[in-house]
Amino acid sequence: MLSRRGWEILQAVIQCHLEEGLPVGSHSLARVSSEHLSSATIRSVMAELEEMGLLSQPHASAGRVPTDGAYRLHVDSLLSSPKRRLPPNAEEGINRALAGTHGAIPSVMEEASRLLSAFSGNVGVVLAPDISRVVFEKIDFVRLEGRRLLAVIVDPAGVVTHRLIEAREEIAQAELDRMAGLLADEFSGLTLPEARARLIGLMAEDKTRYDQLLAQALSIGEKVLEGLPVAEPSGVFLDGASNILGQPDFASTLQMRELFQAFEEKGRLVEILSRCLEQEGVMVRIGSENEDPRLRHCAVLAAPYGVPGRVLGTVAIIGPTRMQYAKAIPLLETLSRALGLIIGQQDSAP
Repeated sequence: MLSRRGWEILQAVIQCHLEEGLPVGSHSLARVSSEHLSSATIRSVMAELEEMGLLSQPHASAGRVPTDGAYRLHVDSLLSSPKRRLPPNAEEGINRALAGTHGAIPSVMEEASRLLSAFSGNVGVVLAPDISRVVFEKIDFVRLEGRRLLAVIVDPAGVVTHRLIEAREEIAQAELDRMAGLLADEFSGLTLPEARARLIGLMAEDKTRYDQLLAQALSIGEKVLEGLPVAEPSGVFLDGASNILGQPDFASTLQMRELFQAFEEKGRLVEILSRCLEQEGVMVRIGSENEDPRLRHCAVLAAPYGVPGRVLGTVAIIGPTRMQYAKAIPLLETLSRALGLIIGQQDSAP
């Protein structure tokens, strides 16, 4: 167990190291000590913290730096605190930027990864919802100009998928509404790949069995479903890899190469971040806690996002273990909430 003084000095070392990126000496801490502790007293406490595995000394004459274990204690204290919010102007900026995408899934995911990178100064990663798992509950058609139509597919959890299509001829809105009802009757409860397979089967049957409206509805339904993936992994949206180049924590060419290899292996990133889908809140893996050895010098923070009753994907930040966790954690929580809201909006436009 850490004493109160030990905890305060450890927090002071962490804060100094986060700000400057250099080993922290006792003289530096003595100048900012609220208790006006002497350098000798601080050195004694730091030696105890080193014995506990919370501080390390890169060189004999250097100060100390926090270990992965020290950052773990720091992060656990942040996660246990109920007071985790971004400044109101930051939250407003994030919501405004996401709203500017008009709810189109690829644009939302791309903007979310950019925001994570921009606000954290690290790498922002977003796993998009796997569209192959969306369940067909209802579909709405909105007549646009000429023959252009907007198809809005909604699943039972409120996940919205948009498709912009062009019909063979102009169709009145009243007929579009009737077609939507017919398609909902045919495909409700099926996943999108299952709905597409059923539609292909129906289209192959004798079309004289169907009245003109249903035949037309099936034709439009084919256009809606033909471009959707059957069973591919979630899309990975990554932004800010260049931020790593300016980090002194990755001065080693080998470390840099290993990290960029990890970024390039999208399937491996999906595997790592998908584990976050099984838990609530922010997951934090610090340095040696990461199973992938290429991430042993990194901190990986991830949080699930979704709609009520269903988790859809993950937002994540990847950077050095010397990360501003107090800012990164509420940033992930804010993006997670914002993505869940914007994806669940049934009245979004493309």
